[in-house]
Amino acid sequence: MGRPKTKSKAQIYAETLAKLEEEGAKYEAISNKTTKTAINKLEKLGQLTAQANELEPFKDAWELSTTAKTYIKELAKENFYGYRKRIENKYLEKGLINEDEAIKALASVHQAPYVKNEERKSLTWLTGEADIVDKKAGFIIDIKNAWDISTFPAFKEDVNKKVKEAGYDWQQKGYLILWKLKKAFVCYVITDTPAELVPDFEDLDLHRMEDKHNANKRISMSDEITLSTEDVKDIKSAYKAANEYFNKCLTELKSK
Repeated sequence: MGRPKTKSKAQIYAETLAKLEEEGAKYEAISNKTTKTAINKLEKLGQLTAQANELEPFKDAWELSTTAKTYIKELAKENFYGYRKRIENKYLEKGLINEDEAIKALASVHQAPYVKNEERKSLTWLTGEADIVDKKAGFIIDIKNAWDISTFPAFKEDVNKKVKEAGYDWQQKGYLILWKLKKAFVCYVITDTPAELVPDFEDLDLHRMEDKHNANKRISMSDEITLSTEDVKDIKSAYKAANEYFNKCLTELKSK
C-alpha cells in the first residue's frame, strides 16, 4: 500500500489549513490594515477559508489509486464467483526458492543470527508476515531477491527509489504497527538464480554472482523506514476506504 500519486482531498485540506495559518500570520504582521496589500491579503484569507470549509468533510477521506481499485475488484470477483487466481512468475519463484540463501548472506554481513520469521500477526484492519524480526535490536528487515545483476539496485539511491515506487515502505510501516517496533529496512540481495528458472534467451552469467563477489557486494539496504502517528492514521484510512470499495463491488455483483 502506498499513497495515491495524485493529491487526495484530505491532503489538499491539510495544505489549505497550513497555507491559511501562514497567510494569517502575514496579515496580522501588517500594521496598517487599510493598505492595498492588507486588503488583498484579507481577500486571499477569505478564499482559503472558503476552500477549507468546502474540503472539511473530506479531511479524513482516503482516495484509492487505480491500481488499488483494480486489485480490490479482483478480490471481489474471487469472493463472489468462488475462485482463486494463482500468481506464478519466475521472479516470485526465485524469491521463494532463494529466500533462505538471501537471509544467510545478510546474516553473514551483519554478523547476526537472522532467521526467517514464520509468525503472521493480525489486527482487525491489518495483517502481515515480516521476513526478519530482530526484537532485541528493535528493527524489521524485508528481503527482496533481485532477478539478475542488471535488475539489482547496487546504489542506495536506486534502492530507495524502488522501495517508494513499489510501496514497500508502507508494507514495512504495517509491520512496524504489528510488531510494535520503531524502524525497518528493505534489503535487496542478488543470489544465484536456479538454472531451471533462467530462460534460454537470457545470459546465465547475469545470474551467477556468488562466486564472483562477496556477500557484502551483493547486498543493498534502504534507508531507515520509521512510523509516525500520521502514518498510522493513513493506514487506517486506507483500510477503511478499501473495505468500503470492496463491499461496493460485491454489492454490484450481487445485484446483477
